[in-house]
Amino acid sequence: MAIPECDSGSILVQWEIMEGGEGSGAGSGEGSSEGSTIYTATAEGSDHTYLSCSNPGIECTLHGAQCDLHYTIIVSATSDHCSSLRSPPLKISMEPCPPQEVNVSASCEEHSALVSWTPSLVATTYSVVAMAADGHTHSCDSPYANCSLSGLHCDEQYAVHVTASHEDCTGQASHNVTFSTGPCQPDGLWVTFHCNNQSAVLSWTPSDHAINYYGCAQDGSGQMLYCHNTNPTCTITNLDCGTLYNFTVQASDGDCNSSFSDPVDSVPS
Repeated sequence: MAIPECDSGSILVQWEIMEGGEGSGAGSGEGSSEGSTIYTATAEGSDHTYLSCSNPGIECTLHGAQCDLHYTIIVSATSDHCSSLRSPPLKISMEPCPPQEVNVSASCEEHSALVSWTPSLVATTYSVVAMAADGHTHSCDSPYANCSLSGLHCDEQYAVHVTASHEDCTGQASHNVTFSTGPCQPDGLWVTFHCNNQSAVLSWTPSDHAINYYGCAQDGSGQMLYCHNTNPTCTITNLDCGTLYNFTVQASDGDCNSSFSDPVDSVPS
């Protein structure tokens, strides 16, 4: 049998020496135990490189195996009497390399992020972990080279890494990739009317990381009036006194817009 020693670049190859001089190699095979019998394990990588080790005992270790490669291993026996007795080939896989070209595409509206990377040649499953600055985590698993993180918190910066694995080994994690989610919706909206000039001053609690705010007043017919500011206050003009308006405000960090604040219904008078 052959055991990949994950993350060490080694493969431990073991075989049995049968009574009567017959030996079972990486699968099974024959070799003479009379005289000085030397067993040699040879591994051919899927990149067409070769590794070998020899031992008169029942095991030897192949060094220099590379991540993301399949290896085909054969054990041969050579003695004073016979040579070139070979076991059937045995195929194994080394651990996956750390995933490369990790990319994050965040969806502001759905509080989710699609993480993608270059697929491994040997991996059968991938795990994605996103850790926020405040310590909470989100994760997803996938057999494909992408995975969607959901339920992300607003106003957070996340560090994401990906690990690849197969049935025998888990590879090292990728480098961290950071991304930020959009601002949380503004709260504490307060509206002050000035009917003498048909305007309303909106104010609210500032959102972390927001660089722009957009206020909105909508009347019963659907007509909308807007205001904009980089500070948590702005003034909407051209209001009609005696008309019921629905006031909301939205925050933006330049890439993502927050959801709208809870509405405030009021009538300028």
